[in-house]
Parts: sequence; structure tokens; C-alpha cells
Amino acid sequence: MNIHFSKGRSGKKVNKVVVHYNAGDLSIDGCYSVWQTREASAHYQVESGGRIGQLVWDSDTAWHASNWDVNCSSIGIEHANKADGTITEACLDAGAHLVAAVCKYFGLGRPQWLVNVFPHKYFAATSCPGQIYGSQKDAYIQRAQKWYDSMVGGAQAPSGGTSSKPSTPSTKYAIGQHVVFSTCYTSSTAPNSEAIAAANMARNHGTITRIVSGAKNPYLLDNGLCWVNDGDIRGFYNGSSSAMSARQFALEVWNEGKHGTGETREAEAKRLGVDPDEAQRLINILAAGGKI
Repeated sequence: MNIHFSKGRSGKKVNKVVVHYNAGDLSIDGCYSVWQTREASAHYQVESGGRIGQLVWDSDTAWHASNWDVNCSSIGIEHANKADGTITEACLDAGAHLVAAVCKYFGLGRPQWLVNVFPHKYFAATSCPGQIYGSQKDAYIQRAQKWYDSMVGGAQAPSGGTSSKPSTPSTKYAIGQHVVFSTCYTSSTAPNSEAIAAANMARNHGTITRIVSGAKNPYLLDNGLCWVNDGDIRGFYNGSSSAMSARQFALEVWNEGKHGTGETREAEAKRLGVDPDEAQRLINILAAGGKI
């Protein structure tokens, strides 16, 4: 969003999730368009097919709860809905998964209605969020709790269907793991031709907050930083404040003579969470008189 939200959090910390419905079956782009002229916004939109889009950064205040203090201390999640106010199974699973990821990321604890997850109607005279806090109330929060348990306790993740038997994960990495990447994408389906080098990102690491099994780029990092696949991931982030992008590493090698040469440089790059091949590619550009 470029309007109808507020920068920052007015000094407040996120301590809850507020759940909404669209009162219609909107897409991510549809929400964006509506909020260009309507003085409202939310952090996320969950489409009927399960696709999630972020419209306001977590660090900023969305205008969604009809209460300024609540806006400043919450993450707002919108859901596309059917005519009867219910949401699809795909939307329920993705929305509940997102709620669990937000609760884990902000340290809110296991999702519970009226503890750390609230319906919009709790704060305003509205029918929102429809049957999410009606006929689907129990199913929604139970799914969120199952996803949360799988993130923090190693329990099996819900299958996303009605079967009580969870599916076996087919991905190499798991939700909650903090990984380093060399390239990334803007969506789970983006082709290789749209790969973004880590050097062009704000940082080259993030925590896996969602997994879309079977997708080309199945891992969502930090609830919206980017999407990556197994081939993009170079290992686990070591937690060092010295972690850097390949571009920064290359500049330090070329301009300051840091990080050694040969095998020493490669080992140093890996220690700092930098892809050594990407770093060397950038160093070669600098050596040829180019800019990075």
C-alpha cells in the first residue's frame, strides 16, 4: 500500500491478531484497489484459493480494527469469503497457517480466541469476520493451533484437508528455520527468469514462515520478505550480526582487502552466510572495472 496506513507502531508492540473477512470474494489486487479509495487497509489478504499477499508491512500500522490502539498493536488478516459468509477450506488453512506464523514470530504464544486472536467484531459493531467467528470458529482456531504446534514443538503439520492423518512433508526445510539464500522470488510460482539476487535484497537471510508443498518456490520467508526453494538456500543463518550480502562481501574484498583468498575466502564467505560463488562473480565484475 502507498496510502491509508501509518508508518511505524506509535511505540507499541504487536500483541494480537485481528481476523477479518472481505464481505466478498476479493483477490489481493482487489483489496489493493478498494483501499486506494477507501480509508482502510490490512496487513494481509488471504484469497479463496489459499494465496496470501502482504499489503502493509508488519512494522507499520494498518487501518483495520476500527480502534487506533488496537491498530497499533495488532496484525490484521483479511479473508476472501463466499456469499454465506464462510471461507473455503484452502482459505481457512492458509489463514490459520498465517495466524500461527504471526503468533510464533511475535512471541504471542499458542493461538487462542480472545487471548491473542480476535474477530473484528470484538472491537466494533460489525458482522466481520462472518462465519470465521461463527460456524467455522472452532475449525479455524484448531487449525491455527495445529500449525503452531508443528512450528514450535515438532508435531506433524495439518494436511490442509478434512482427514485427521497429517501428510508427510515433502520439503527439505521446515517452518521456523532461519536460512541464508543466494537468490529469491516474489511469489511461490515465479520462474527462474524472475530470480532476484540476494545482493539486491535488504538482507540475504530470513525465517521460513510458510511452506506451500509442491510449489516451485515453496518457502515464504519472514511473512513476505521473499520466496525461495531448496536450490536457493545455502545453509542456516548463524545468528552473527556480521552476516552480509554477497555484494557487501565482494566490496570488502575488493576495496578493503578483507576475507583472504582462495579456500580461506570461500570458508569465510560460508561462515558469514554468503554464497561464495555469487561473491566471486561480483568480485570478477569489480576486477574487470565494472560496478555492482
